Amino acid sequence: MNPSILRQVNEPDLPVTPEQQDTALSRLKLLSEHQKEILELAAQDAPVADGLNALVRAAQQLRGPDTRAAVFIFDPQGARLRFAAATGLSAEYTRAIDGFPVGPTQPSCGQAAYTGNDVIVRDVATDPLWAPYRELAEQQDIRACWSFLLRGPEGNTLGSFALYHRVACEPDAEDYAEIRYFARIASLLVERHIVAENRLLAQQAKHNGDERKEHYLAVLAHELRNPLGALRNAVKLAHLAGDQPLPRDQALEMMSRQITQMEWLIEDLIDANRVARGELTLQIQRIALQPVLELALETVMPQFRNKQQKVSVTLPAQVLYLEADAPRVVQMVVNLLNNACKFTDMGGAIALDVKHDGTWLAIHVRDNGIGIAPEDQDSMFTMFAQHGLDTRSGLAGLGIGLALVQDLALLHGGRIEARSDGIGQGSEFVLTLRQAA
Repeated sequence: MNPSILRQVNEPDLPVTPEQQDTALSRLKLLSEHQKEILELAAQDAPVADGLNALVRAAQQLRGPDTRAAVFIFDPQGARLRFAAATGLSAEYTRAIDGFPVGPTQPSCGQAAYTGNDVIVRDVATDPLWAPYRELAEQQDIRACWSFLLRGPEGNTLGSFALYHRVACEPDAEDYAEIRYFARIASLLVERHIVAENRLLAQQAKHNGDERKEHYLAVLAHELRNPLGALRNAVKLAHLAGDQPLPRDQALEMMSRQITQMEWLIEDLIDANRVARGELTLQIQRIALQPVLELALETVMPQFRNKQQKVSVTLPAQVLYLEADAPRVVQMVVNLLNNACKFTDMGGAIALDVKHDGTWLAIHVRDNGIGIAPEDQDSMFTMFAQHGLDTRSGLAGLGIGLALVQDLALLHGGRIEARSDGIGQGSEFVLTLRQAA
C-alpha cells in the first residue's frame, strides 16, 4: 500500500521500504481508533469539549511529542475566539489566549479567523504579530504556529484548529492533508454543537417570546414617550414666552434636540429591520474621513452641550480616505458618540481619535462614564440587549444602536470592539474600517 495514508490521488507512487509500510499501517490504525472514539462521543451526545479534547490528543499522538494542538471557537458575537480544547499547553497559556480578539493585527488564529484563510507562522520569534505573545510563547517552547480554519457546511468560519511546534517549521503537502482532516472533524463537532445550541435557544426563544415582546413594546413606548413629553413641555414654554427671544429660543432648541433623538431612534429601527431582512445595501466609494467625522460630531454636539460634557477630537494631520458608504459611517459614529454621551455623567469627558496603518483605520470613542461590567462585555452588540447597570440606573434604551453599528461594520468588512476596565472605569469603542489609498 501507499506509505502515506493521506497522499494525493494524482501523486506518483514512490518506492517504499517495509519500515515505511509498517509506519503507515500503524498511523492508519491509530487514526482509525481515534476517529472511532470521537464519533462514539458524538453519537452519545457527549459535551463538545469531550470530542474536541479527544481530537487534540489524537493530533498530538499522531504528530509526536514536539507538537501541541488546540481548538478555538467563535464567541456568540463572532468577535473573539474562545479556548475550547488543548493538549500540551499550560493553564497559564490557555488563560492568556482565551477570548483574544479576531482582527487583522492579531497573530495566527485571530488573523486566520479574520481573513478567512489558513495562517502559517514558521517562526513566532520573527513574526511581528506575535510580539505581544512572544514571551509567553518562549515560556511554552513554541516556535511555530499553524492555524487552520474550522468551516461550517456553508463555508462560514466557526473557529480555528492550531498546531504548535517546538522548532521553526512549515507544513508540507502531507502535513496540509492530515491537519485539514483534523480540522474537518473539529468543524463537524463544533457545527453539531452549534446546531444543538441553536435548537435549545430557539426553544427558549419560543417559550419566552411573548414576555420579550411585551418588554420590548414597553421599552419602545417609554423611549418614544420621553421625547414626546419634552416636546409638549417645549411647546408650552414657547407659548408662554410670547415675544421674549431667550425662552422662545430655548424652547425651540429643546424641540430640535428631542426631534433629532426621535429621528435617530426611528432610523435605527428601520435600518435594523432592513439588515435583519438582508435588504440594506451599501454605496461603497472612496470618501474622505474628516468631513464624515465632522458631520457626526455636529449632529451629536447639542447632546454634549446639554450635559455640559467636554469633547476632545484628535485627527491625523494628513487627509485620510475610506472605502465606505459615507452616510452609514456617519450613522455608526453618531451612535457611538450618542452612546458615550448617554452613559457619561454631566460634565464628563469624551474623546474621539483616529489611528491607522495604511490598510486599516480605527476610530476610537472613549468616555469616563459608567463603564461596562465584565459579564456584559460579550453581549454589548446583541440586539435589544439590556444590561444590569443600564436598567438599574434608568439609562437603558432599546439596545439597537450598538447592534446596528456592528451590523454596519460587518457589512463594510470591518469590526467594532468594546473595551472597559469595569464599572465606573469608562468605556472605549473602536470602529475599524478599511482604509483607502
